[in-house]
Amino acid sequence: MEQRIWRIGDKMSTIEEIEKLTGEYEKKIEKLKRLEKELADLNTDGFEKEVSEIKKYIKDPKSIEKVEKDIKILKTKTYKNTETTFF
Repeated sequence: MEQRIWRIGDKMSTIEEIEKLTGEYEKKIEKLKRLEKELADLNTDGFEKEVSEIKKYIKDPKSIEKVEKDIKILKTKTYKNTETTFF
């Protein structure tokens, strides 16, 4: 059976490699969608600057680690803000 080779940018790839890359990309997109929902569910009043910065990267699959880190930091800030509001 003949295997077709496809050019992606400057790299030659088989259909199997392309399918694998596509699957990985789709997983990253789904993760970014979950992170976007997580960000939307936070009470970010007073943290508009941080939210704006995160939104710059939340559509870029290459930036998942940065978005995760920034949301984690924002969660900590919003939690501390909530603590000081109630006590």
